[in-house]
Amino acid sequence: NAYEDYLRDAFASFCRNAAAEYTAEQLQAAEWYFQTGEGEMDGPQDLDSLKKAFASGKVELSTCVWCEEIDAWLEVMEVKGLTDLLA
Repeated sequence: NAYEDYLRDAFASFCRNAAAEYTAEQLQAAEWYFQTGEGEMDGPQDLDSLKKAFASGKVELSTCVWCEEIDAWLEVMEVKGLTDLLA
């Protein structure tokens, strides 16, 4: 579907290649959104729900995520401290 392709490309363009760092408290309190494999946005989700999505493979290290504390869509691996909280 052309719309899904557009969304997937739009989200991908927002992912930056610069690592971002936030406090554990910020990451734990955040309401998270993430790009699904279909190019759609899922959320808001608390950290526990994001952990479950990560454990199930729905969210991967290369998945773009966003929360109000982050000013851009970033890949999970680019948000310092987030991978430790998801493990």
